[in-house]
Amino acid sequence: MPISYEEAKALKKELEPEYAGRHFDHGKLREFWHGRFEGTDRGVASLFQDLAKKRDDIGPDIKLVRNLIFEVCVKYQTYLSSLPMIRTFVDEPYTPRKRAQATLKERVLYATWYGADMNKTLNMGGWFGPLMGDWFHGIWPDFERKSVYSIVRSPEYAFPVTGWDDSLESVMFCWKTPLAKAKRAFPTFRPELKAAAKVRGETEELVEILEYSDSKQFMRWVDGQQVNGVEHDLNFNLFEQVPFIRVPGEAWNMGAVEQSVGLVEAGSALHSLLMQAMLENVFPRLILEDPMKFSETIDTGPGAVIPVNPGGKAYYLVPPTNTLQAGAGLLAENERAIKQDTSMPEASFGQFDASIITGKAINELQGAGTGALVEMVQGSGIGSNLVKWNEKALTIYQRMFADDSISLEGVRPASMLDLNPRQFALTFKGKQIIGSPRNEVVFSPHVGMHEKLVISLQAQGAGLTSKKHGREQIGIPDSDAMEEEIFNEKLDEGILGAILQEMTNPTPDAAEGAAQSAAAYLQGKPSQTPPLMAPPPGMPGAMAPGAMMPPGSGAPAGPPGGAAPTPMPMQSLGGAAPPGPAPGGGMGGITLDRAVAAFQALQGISGKLYLVGEIVDTGATPDAVEVAVTDPADRQIVADGVGLPVRVHVVPGEPQEPFVEVTPGSEPRTGGAPLSDELLTT
Repeated sequence: MPISYEEAKALKKELEPEYAGRHFDHGKLREFWHGRFEGTDRGVASLFQDLAKKRDDIGPDIKLVRNLIFEVCVKYQTYLSSLPMIRTFVDEPYTPRKRAQATLKERVLYATWYGADMNKTLNMGGWFGPLMGDWFHGIWPDFERKSVYSIVRSPEYAFPVTGWDDSLESVMFCWKTPLAKAKRAFPTFRPELKAAAKVRGETEELVEILEYSDSKQFMRWVDGQQVNGVEHDLNFNLFEQVPFIRVPGEAWNMGAVEQSVGLVEAGSALHSLLMQAMLENVFPRLILEDPMKFSETIDTGPGAVIPVNPGGKAYYLVPPTNTLQAGAGLLAENERAIKQDTSMPEASFGQFDASIITGKAINELQGAGTGALVEMVQGSGIGSNLVKWNEKALTIYQRMFADDSISLEGVRPASMLDLNPRQFALTFKGKQIIGSPRNEVVFSPHVGMHEKLVISLQAQGAGLTSKKHGREQIGIPDSDAMEEEIFNEKLDEGILGAILQEMTNPTPDAAEGAAQSAAAYLQGKPSQTPPLMAPPPGMPGAMAPGAMMPPGSGAPAGPPGGAAPTPMPMQSLGGAAPPGPAPGGGMGGITLDRAVAAFQALQGISGKLYLVGEIVDTGATPDAVEVAVTDPADRQIVADGVGLPVRVHVVPGEPQEPFVEVTPGSEPRTGGAPLSDELLTT
C-alpha cells in the first residue's frame, strides 16, 4: 500500500529535531560560499570584541572577503564535470553473442547519459559534495520519451533514513516554492482546494513540496495534493545518497571544505587588518599637542603647509613597519594550509614555489594532483553512485519498456584520451537488454588537448590505431574524402616532379615548355605533347599496363618504409617533355565509347555500374574514369579488371548527376539529366 501524505508528514516531524541542526549548517555553508560571513560574532571575528567598546565595532574599519572556499569548490566542479568512461561486463560464457549484448548495454548507457545531460548532474554534484558533504542523485522513468532522466536534490532539505548497513532505506525532500512556479511545474495541482500559506509576511505565496521515495514507490505532494507518484517492484530506491567523504555510522557525511571554514574566515580578517595597516602607513595619523594653536582646517595633501602658533606642536604617529611583511607571510601560510586541507595543491591553481619552472612541469604537476583527486572520487561515493545509477537505468529499460521501441543518440569515446568522441544513434527495445546490468565507471586523470594529440599520434605510429581514427580525433568528419584529396595531391606532386626532372637541358625554351605543360595539367586540359611513359618493370612505383592505384589508398605506391613515391620517368624528347593525356586514352584521353565497352565486358559484377563526371559531360577524360557502384564488393572487381585508370565511388542508388549506366548484360542508358545519345554510339 502506498504511503499517505499524513504518514509522510508524521515521519518528517519525527526526523526534524535530529536533522534541523544539519540543515542549518548546510544553509550557512551556502551563505559562506557566497562570501556572506563577515559581521557575525562567530569564529575569529569574536577576537576583536575585546578591542572595542560596543559589539557593533568588532573588527577592523575595513572588512574584506578572501573566499578560498569559492575557488576550491569551482575547481572541484571543473574536475568532476568531465564524464568518465563506461565499461560493461561480458556475461559468461564469453561468446560473440554475449559480447554483442555487452556492447549494446554500453551504447545504451552512453546514449542515456547524453539524453539525461549527465554533465550537468556531475557539475551540480561537484558543487554540493565538496561544500556540504552530500547530495542526492535520483533516476526517473520518462514514459513519454521511453527513457530515463537524472534528478539532483540538495541535502539542505533532505531527510534520509539509513539502514543497519548505512544503505539508504528511504528519503524525503521537503522545501517551499512560489505558487506560480508550482502551477507551471505541476499542471494537475489545484491551489483553490487549499489556500497557500504566506511565509514570513511575504507578498508572494509559497507552497510546500514533499517527496517520498523508498524501494517500492515514489510520491510527490504539493501543498498536500498528490501530483506525481509511481508504485514499482524494482526493489531499489530511485534515489541514492552520494557522500563526498563517507563517515561511517552517521546519516550525514563531511565535505572537503567544512574543516577549512575557520581558516577562510581568519584569512579574511587578516586581509582586512593588512589593508588597514597599509593605509595607516601611507596616511599616518597626525597628533596635535595643543589643538588651540592650529587653525580649524588642516591641509594634508602633497606639499601642504600646516600653520601653527607659538607653543603648538604637530607630528605623525609612525606605525610599525614590519606589520605588512609579517602579515603577508602569515596570510600566505594560511592560504597554503587551506589548499592542503582541501586536497587542492598550488599546482591546481597554476602556481608552484620554485625558482625555475616550465609550463610543461606545471601541467605535469596539475595532472598528478588531478590523478590523486580522481583516485579519491573513484573510491568514494561518486564513482559507486554512477555504477548504481547505470544498473538502475538498464533495469528500468528491461522491465518498464520491454516492448517499446526506444530511439537514442549519444557520443561514445573509444578511449580515455579521445579528443573527439564518436557520435552514434541506436534504436532498440527494452527486452533486447539481456544479462547482468554490471558495469564499471572509470574516471581519467587530467590530460591536456596537446598531450592527447601526441599520444594519439604515437599510438598510430606504433600501429595501434588507424589513420581514420586519427583524422576523426582532430575533427575531420569525412576520412574517405580526405584520403582521396591526399591521393590527388600526391599524384599532382609526382607528375609535376616528373616534368621538372625531364629538364635535362635547362634552357629557356625547356623551362617555358615545362611551365606550359604544368599549367595545362593543373587546369585539367589535355596536353598536346606525347604521353607520359610508364616506369620500366622492376623500378619502384612500376605498375602493369592498364593497372591503376588501388581505390582508397592514401598515396601512390612507392618504396617500403614510408618513403616518398618515385616520380614516373618520362621519355626523353630532347629537353622539354611534358606529359600527355592519361594512359589508355591516346591524344584525346579516354573516350566514352571505349569506357562503355570496357565496363560492359567485366565479369562477376553483382550490382550496377554508372559512369559519371567529366567523361559523361564531355565524352572523354584525360584523367581517371569516375564510376559509381551500388555494391561495395564490386569496387575491387572494377579496379582489377577494367584495364583503365578509374576512381570508384559507392552510391546507394542511381546518381543524381548525369550518368551512363554500363552494367554488364544490360543496354547502356543515360539518366540524371538530359544527355545526348550520340555519345553512346560506337
